[in-house]
Amino acid sequence: MKVIITRKKIKNMYLRVRSVDTVEVTAPYRMSEKRIMEFVESKRAWIARAVEREAAKEKTRESAKNALPDLDSINGSGSTATSINGIPLYLINPDNPDNAKLKEFCRRDLKARISERLPEIEKRTGLKCSGWAVRDMTSRWGSCNTRTNHLNFNLRLCAKSDEELDYVIVHELCHTKVANHGPKFKALMDKHMPAWRSIRKKLNSGNA
Repeated sequence: MKVIITRKKIKNMYLRVRSVDTVEVTAPYRMSEKRIMEFVESKRAWIARAVEREAAKEKTRESAKNALPDLDSINGSGSTATSINGIPLYLINPDNPDNAKLKEFCRRDLKARISERLPEIEKRTGLKCSGWAVRDMTSRWGSCNTRTNHLNFNLRLCAKSDEELDYVIVHELCHTKVANHGPKFKALMDKHMPAWRSIRKKLNSGNA
């Protein structure tokens, strides 16, 4: 397998299986490659299980892709081209009945990604939500009910990268501790996702 090493200003190492043949490690700047590879080797069993899950997901995505209607035939006026995990899609005029089929596919895909990423981020940050849902939102990428700690995620995140999705998850989890966007909130974001500002800029360059 390929091991991609990304160095950041962090204290601990984090490992993620990007695909069935690629592992990504995020490590502190001064961590030696030998120590990093020892870390990867120690996670061999976990990597094997993650690769199995990734292979199953890819099979599911391919099946879902084949089940979609002919996109060319349903592309109507006012449609917007986008993609989901490399699968070209169209988010179509709401008046088109086939739009519901595409939205349902997007919803299933996004739920699967959140179900995988949210527990990992909760474990890493120590922040917990009481539950979550995917909503067809228009004005923001996510929301947190600070009374119940229930999170909502925008359906349009289905067309965003894992990095951008992780940013929204961390952002909303931080609201379980700090309701506003003041200095304490920003400090919490800096702690759990040091590069959050650049990721937010990338996310908002294609508005919700």
